[in-house]
Amino acid sequence: MKNTIMKYYRTIQISILALILALSCTIASGQQPAWSVNPALYQTSMSLTAQLNIEGNISANAGDIIGVFFDNDCRGLAANDYEFNGKHYALLTIYGNANNEKLTLKIYEAASNRVYDLKQYFHFVKDTIMGVYDDPIIFYTNLKLKKLYAYNFFSPNGDGKNDVFKVDNLIAVSGMTFKVMNRQGIVVFQQKDYDNLWEGKDTNGNDLPQGVYYYFFIDENGEIVYKGSITLAK
Repeated sequence: MKNTIMKYYRTIQISILALILALSCTIASGQQPAWSVNPALYQTSMSLTAQLNIEGNISANAGDIIGVFFDNDCRGLAANDYEFNGKHYALLTIYGNANNEKLTLKIYEAASNRVYDLKQYFHFVKDTIMGVYDDPIIFYTNLKLKKLYAYNFFSPNGDGKNDVFKVDNLIAVSGMTFKVMNRQGIVVFQQKDYDNLWEGKDTNGNDLPQGVYYYFFIDENGEIVYKGSITLAK
């Protein structure tokens, strides 16, 4: 009788231990999102070489995934599993049938089992190649942790050199409103979805005088995400 009871308790202990281990494995490995894309549904495609900046750090985890969507339709999907010169990349093929469809992005972080909805977006353009290994498109889960690389001097005099105010990695400010203010605090120019073509003119197309101006990139909630100063020279 005693042996039967001991075997019974031993069986319970083993069952509990197995359950704990199973739960631990589930938590550790996480559950990948059920994203999928069917290339057969589309006539054209574009390619993109990307790096994933997750909360301020470039991902080196091959289990991280980026998905590209039009509305709720998955148009592209890639793991962060291509390694080149010690860095990880996600090599995306993005599918579509019409140019200029607005594409949004999500990033799945394997370590935290979390999906991020990105504020960045871009438009589908068939047969386009975006990004290379030396200059990839970087997607950010938190744009506030990104330093904006913008030129602080330009001279719109028509000589073909520094004629426009340029921002590197323009996708980082997609969807934002670009505003320019003079030293008196007056907004002299603004544009939704800046296109790297501002030539130092006001909103009416008049040439602005040379001097120092202040620029802001403002998100859809009215919050300033990036700001800086720029010198306009003639």
